Amino acid sequence: MEKATIRFLKNHLQEVEDVWQEQLRADESEMATGSLQEELFEKMLEQTMRYIRNFLNHLDIQKFVRELGTLNRTAVQLFPFIEAFETSTYYVLRNQKDKKPAESMEILQYLRKIVHSLSIELLKYEQERYNKIIHLQKIALQELSTPIIPVFDRVIVIPIIGAIDRDRAKQIMENVLHAVVSNKSEVVLIDITGLLVLDTVVAHHLIEVVNAIHIVGGKSMLVGIRPEIAQTIVQLGVDLSDVTTLGTLQEGIEKALEETNRCIREVIH
Repeated sequence: MEKATIRFLKNHLQEVEDVWQEQLRADESEMATGSLQEELFEKMLEQTMRYIRNFLNHLDIQKFVRELGTLNRTAVQLFPFIEAFETSTYYVLRNQKDKKPAESMEILQYLRKIVHSLSIELLKYEQERYNKIIHLQKIALQELSTPIIPVFDRVIVIPIIGAIDRDRAKQIMENVLHAVVSNKSEVVLIDITGLLVLDTVVAHHLIEVVNAIHIVGGKSMLVGIRPEIAQTIVQLGVDLSDVTTLGTLQEGIEKALEETNRCIREVIH
């Protein structure tokens, strides 16, 4: 009954649209308030109807969903529009005296099938868009959570705040190596003052970063090792014998200056 349903909608589209808009405007007080909201509401009706016409011409649900996506509304917000269109079609169809009940039922059943498929595709589209946003936000947070701070010529600080998992360890590795090469850094201070948890996995990731820095020609130091972190390192049996470790960032900077044959002197006027 696909052809019969589409043919009916095309032949009676103006009637369906009139009932559809009347039905939605009746609920407009709940969906839009104020002149600006009313104007946006009317624009949304106009755009949605244009997309419905396009769909009836091409029968491409994927394209229809992408077009609805340009309305910047969630699937939950779009469902009332779609359901109202289905209901409006039923009202118009009910008034057709030349339609037999069985024929009308088949048209409605196929329309119900289209609406069901559209609802599923809308939810899938929204989930994909949501996942993409989450992915982009995660990348942005990773970049913000691992800043590269040049403190002196050839000396940079990498403050590590929060928790480290495999993805973040990979991001830290990439950022650090890029910074070492691009800044021609000789000393990298990895400040773990803000590190929430240190276990064997996190320690392994840190040692990987340290080794990678050495491979590209830099010297790394772990600074900001709090007493409880030092105790955990001992309890876990983590071997940091090949890594320079210091208690504070200040000590790390002093050591970095020493490594680069510089020092800070007090000037007395």
